[in-house]
Amino acid sequence: QNAHEIPATFANITVEFEAKGSGDGRMFGTISTKQIEEELKAKFGIEIDRRKCVEKMAVDHFGYSKLKFDLYKGIIGTVTVHVSEKK
Repeated sequence: QNAHEIPATFANITVEFEAKGSGDGRMFGTISTKQIEEELKAKFGIEIDRRKCVEKMAVDHFGYSKLKFDLYKGIIGTVTVHVSEKK
């Protein structure tokens, strides 16, 4: 039963990152699922296996992205990731 409550917890969380950008608004590098996993653990105390990411991709642009994680069988949690340009 608790497993069904976890996706609601993820809905209220936004993981924040800063990255360097080029002059034309593109981001240098990517934010990996490993970085997202580490940030969730450090800031929110949530442990999630990065290999459970459904999209199998890294965040490669500024702004908001939503990544889906397979938490348990049939239960998907969506993590919001926000990347802003480092000034």
